[in-house]
Amino acid sequence: MGDESLLLKRVYGELSDPLAQDWMLAADIPFSTRDKLGEFYIVPVRLGLEQGITVSKTHTSINLNNAIPGVYEQAQVAGSEIINRAELSYGNMARLAKAKGNSKEAYDQDVALKIVNMVQGAEAHREIHMLYGAGPGSTAVGNLGVVGRKVHTAGQPTIAIAFTTASLMPGFWQDMLGMRVQFLNAAGTGHPANVGTQSFQVTSIGSIATLGYLTLTEVDAGAADDLATDIAGVDPVATNALQIIPFGSYQQSMVGITGILSNGASTLFNISGATYPQWRGVTIPVGGAFSFNQFIKGIARAATNKLKTGGTLYIGHSAWSDLISNEVAMREYFGKDMGGVTDVGFSELVFTTQVGKTKIRPYPYLKQGDAVFLANKEWGRYGSTDLTNTLPGNPDEWFFHQQTGRSGAEIRTYGDMCVFCENPSHSILYSGIASSSDINTAAVTPVVGA
Repeated sequence: MGDESLLLKRVYGELSDPLAQDWMLAADIPFSTRDKLGEFYIVPVRLGLEQGITVSKTHTSINLNNAIPGVYEQAQVAGSEIINRAELSYGNMARLAKAKGNSKEAYDQDVALKIVNMVQGAEAHREIHMLYGAGPGSTAVGNLGVVGRKVHTAGQPTIAIAFTTASLMPGFWQDMLGMRVQFLNAAGTGHPANVGTQSFQVTSIGSIATLGYLTLTEVDAGAADDLATDIAGVDPVATNALQIIPFGSYQQSMVGITGILSNGASTLFNISGATYPQWRGVTIPVGGAFSFNQFIKGIARAATNKLKTGGTLYIGHSAWSDLISNEVAMREYFGKDMGGVTDVGFSELVFTTQVGKTKIRPYPYLKQGDAVFLANKEWGRYGSTDLTNTLPGNPDEWFFHQQTGRSGAEIRTYGDMCVFCENPSHSILYSGIASSSDINTAAVTPVVGA
């Protein structure tokens, strides 16, 4: 059959180290390697200025006050591995071998689609961990949504859930059929024990108009394994606010952007927010439609915290629509002297504020209630490798290997990284956004097996 891994390299080599698509956070937050201490990446952070100041009006030789060193800490950031795997049948491999990597005929395209989908699946999970990663602690600091309502038939392994309107990510879930998830309680810990460790698979997704609900089916549920027993003690109308995270990510994932920006007086990355104000994120509660006035409230906080390098606001598409409708108000608010530039119908708004050049861009993976403003030059992704199909030192450049006992082979995509901010007080988490064009999940009826 020959070395199909070489054929894969020849045909699909441009995907060996895929570049993030331009709408992704990974495209805007650069990746670099960092020294590692055990399971942590080490990032130096400056948190205080040199304070060995002497003041005098005598203009004579005087004794200087002692030097008081600035504060320099080493943040310890837990990296997270992300691996995706895909299977290729012998039939697909044989057709690929026949083409010798040179054919553009249709029989090559199912292999191409398989590889592209594997890479894009890993990219989607990289994005969602960067944004809503639950973190490595005993309590999750992020999630993929909060359950508002659920429907379950006793004795059946399937449950239908509807997210709260604010926590729904319609742009994410529409591509996640087959994804495995797990439940955590409102505190971000397993609840009860069976549910906290049990794997569920997304087996049905609501229609475009009702993306507010999913149907989940227990994976490998045994004859004596009943979902009603597993969720015993959970409020039957789901007012307990169960959280959903990717299966297996509990205490294993990176801390996401929203977790970093939600930090107050807690210790994050081995640095205390109670001690260092730069380490406390800024949260602006919106409590309604997102407007430029709300945005500027956050910008003012960042300016007070001495941000000068500008940044980018990422908002959901419903909030983006509200902002476009409010575009005239923005021009009136800033005036010509502020350098405002808007083009209705473009993919972003760009203007100048007191913190520097600022962009506003729609981003599809945000929860409907969230928006994030990320300061320029202060966010990075650190790790041993960004997503790749050709890990250095691996003789099989596409992680290509024959499967034992199966008529096919497997390829993989791998990454090892964390997301990090040098000064969280310069970035903003906007919460409680509610747009009239949001999908209102309160009006959605979950349907088991729909």
